[in-house]
Amino acid sequence: MPSNERIEAKMKKELTRRSDPLFLVTGQNRQLLNEVEQFFKGLPLGHSQYQIRNFIIGQFEKCSADRAHRQCLQEIHTRYHSLLDMHYQYRKTGLEIEAEQLNVREWCYRLDNVTNDQFERERLDLSIEKSRLEVGMKEWGQVNIKKAIGETMREIRQFKEEMDRLAPLRKFPGNYEQAEPEYWQREFLRRFVQGGRGENLPQIPEDEKEGLIESLQERVKQLEDSRQDAAGGE
Repeated sequence: MPSNERIEAKMKKELTRRSDPLFLVTGQNRQLLNEVEQFFKGLPLGHSQYQIRNFIIGQFEKCSADRAHRQCLQEIHTRYHSLLDMHYQYRKTGLEIEAEQLNVREWCYRLDNVTNDQFERERLDLSIEKSRLEVGMKEWGQVNIKKAIGETMREIRQFKEEMDRLAPLRKFPGNYEQAEPEYWQREFLRRFVQGGRGENLPQIPEDEKEGLIESLQERVKQLEDSRQDAAGGE
């Protein structure tokens, strides 16, 4: 291979190495990474629809469709503000990239037209390489921000679907506060059944609490009697 072609090939190889964020991983290890990187395309980074319906929302729906509807809205509100922050970070990163690229242009100009000091030229070369590295990492960061935005929008869409599903089941449409007493009473009973005594719950008036517990105990007794009758009939 002619000398010029060898030099060009070497430069091309070096450029590829510098633009590769994983240039230290080679051989079979690199082949392994290339394979697992393909799996990332199908990796959901947020909550699945099943998780949203059965756990995030389901724990509230057990006691009140109104409370579950409210939780959907709270989840959307949180993600909406997360979207604002991610858009800010994306634009900020874009400005940082422009600043680094401006530095590169300035330092290249100085190399070509200003300085003749050898040490200063070497420092400029290092600064150029560092800025180019920063640009590459920040561009990668922008890619990840766009992925996160996509996942956040997917979750918002799913929470909105849950809101639409719950809307006709609400007892107090348009007023979440009216649903609170009923929700907390049912939450009290649910925890009572599980062996709790209403710890960390809003205080329920004693006259109502007695009736709730008696009603629950009577219901449990009825279930036990029906089970015994069924067992006796076998």
